[in-house]
Amino acid sequence: MRKQIFLIFILIQLISSIQSFEYDVEISRKLAAYSLASYCSLERLFNWSCKEACDRVEPLKDFIIYNGDKNTLYLMGYDDLQDAITIIARGTVPWSITNWKTDIKTEKIDYPKCQGCLVHKGFYQALQTILQQLKSDFLKLKQKYPNSKVFVTGQSLGGALATLIVPEIYELNGKKPLDAFYTYGSPRVGNLQFSQWYIENNYFSITSARVTNNKDVVVQIPTHSAPCFYTHIGHEVFYKSFKNEYEYTMCEEPEDANCSEGEILAISVKDHGGYFGWNWAYEIFTC
Repeated sequence: MRKQIFLIFILIQLISSIQSFEYDVEISRKLAAYSLASYCSLERLFNWSCKEACDRVEPLKDFIIYNGDKNTLYLMGYDDLQDAITIIARGTVPWSITNWKTDIKTEKIDYPKCQGCLVHKGFYQALQTILQQLKSDFLKLKQKYPNSKVFVTGQSLGGALATLIVPEIYELNGKKPLDAFYTYGSPRVGNLQFSQWYIENNYFSITSARVTNNKDVVVQIPTHSAPCFYTHIGHEVFYKSFKNEYEYTMCEEPEDANCSEGEILAISVKDHGGYFGWNWAYEIFTC
């Protein structure tokens, strides 16, 4: 009898440890590196000479940069090593008052792709200014590289913008799931219905992760509770520390207390700029 109980216990533990989503550390590190490089000056980006921020990854081919509304910026190009069209949304520039104003606003707007969905008005409107051009250029790249993978990524504000870009590119991709969709320190983007819609559509991707770091303050905004009532999408990969990038907690559902939602006094700006152990603030100011 004891042996049967023990076996049942082991089985329960194994079942509970099985995750329905995958996380690739190497791809995650690479997309985080592209996200960090996106903060550098346009001249250095075109020359791919932005010091350590650019040294971690190879330059993209057929490189395009888009300047959007509210001081947002987007990159797209072809990653030869991964055979992947890669789209990167830049995050909040520390000295950009416009970016910070976009971040802290909490007003929602109707999201036309799903019933009852509301998203952050600032994020949504910022994307619209470049969306048609980005979609047009994506189709051109897809025609040039018809069998390529598709990656979408972004950190901070860029993670929120990437979340809104993904359904658009999914439709252009013949409703074929994107190969990788990873964000880092993303704020919440929409309401509960938006989160559920994302989940019901399997995140429009083969592999996706909303990577969070310890007590990152940006992950906590806009609030899940009153007065804002925003809800994260799921597939969270939570790092308590990046001392070992292979040690993390995976939370399939959004707002899981086992991940960032369970952190008390999560108000760290340092953790927001500490993904993969890099000093994002220093590199942004010096690249």
